[in-house]
Amino acid sequence: MENKNNQYIIDAKNLNYKSLNNLIREKIKELNQYNIYNNSYNNSYNNNFKGQNSVYKEQNIENQKSDFPKSLTTSITTDITEDTPAGTTKDMIVGTTKDTPVNITKDITADVTTNMTIIIKNVLGQRYIGDGIKNKINIKIYGTPGNDLGAFMDGPQIEVFGNCQDGTANTLNSGKIIVHGECGDILGYSMRGGEVYIKGNVGWRTGIHMKSYKENYPVIVIGGNAGNFLGEYMAGGIIVVLGLFKDFNLSNLNLKDYSNRFYYSSMNSITGGFVGTGMHGGVIYIRGDIEDNKIGKEVKKENVSLEDKKILERYLNNFCKYFNIKFSDITSKNFTNFIKLIPHSHRPYGKIYAY
Repeated sequence: MENKNNQYIIDAKNLNYKSLNNLIREKIKELNQYNIYNNSYNNSYNNNFKGQNSVYKEQNIENQKSDFPKSLTTSITTDITEDTPAGTTKDMIVGTTKDTPVNITKDITADVTTNMTIIIKNVLGQRYIGDGIKNKINIKIYGTPGNDLGAFMDGPQIEVFGNCQDGTANTLNSGKIIVHGECGDILGYSMRGGEVYIKGNVGWRTGIHMKSYKENYPVIVIGGNAGNFLGEYMAGGIIVVLGLFKDFNLSNLNLKDYSNRFYYSSMNSITGGFVGTGMHGGVIYIRGDIEDNKIGKEVKKENVSLEDKKILERYLNNFCKYFNIKFSDITSKNFTNFIKLIPHSHRPYGKIYAY
């Protein structure tokens, strides 16, 4: 079940979100490289997420029996197709066989770094993928994952070849999420660390309640436009909005008409309104300019400093590498086409509190 590239494949076509997430954990457990343990994340996973619905229906498989292998050496029912990565043998593909699922209220940790990659194909709305995993594993997702992708994640790198729904990187601690498409609302809600790179547009309230502690800070880089309430109540971290669709060759980026399909901004506006409302920490970098009437009263505009330019260069180089975009097409070395938004105060509402 392991090839020379150390890749493992899961076909999610007939799996609901519980079966899929259990299978990911079971696969890691059976590699005998990781320990599975309970922690406080379990209660949050079961209580806070219970009853949430994904935007996409899970093909009526929610009520189906959770059928997947407890042992990954059982007989395989998934065939190799033309989309299967080269070098894959049939016994490397995880199909669905009847067995007992593992307990989903488990978290995963690792004491060692691994270059193992789990490839998940045919994903359509399954929620909570990668949630609570604590190791250096790579996860590649083909399709559209559901809500809360990578929530509470601490270490893995997730790469999505498609769009993401709401709550991506919810309370992310460390690791990376790279999305070759668009993302829904509340991206990076309460992020505490890690990096998120979105090639396309994002929805409302991106970066809400982001926070940092000492050298640990979260980063979100958005290639397209952002919806209303960007950086709302932001307490720390970095958000970069590039607005590439206004002057890029859209056909080359394969993102034509993305902005026209979003309800929050036009081709001439990089963000929605109320940017930085309640912001009391961190920084938002905007490629271009932003109308004064779209900025919350808690923030102010400034030109980028030398230190800002070093920060932008680091994360924009990553963005260009992940999405095969030329750095020179985004900005020059002087970053003269960027401005930053920072808060006036770390206690914007201090005067209205009762003591």
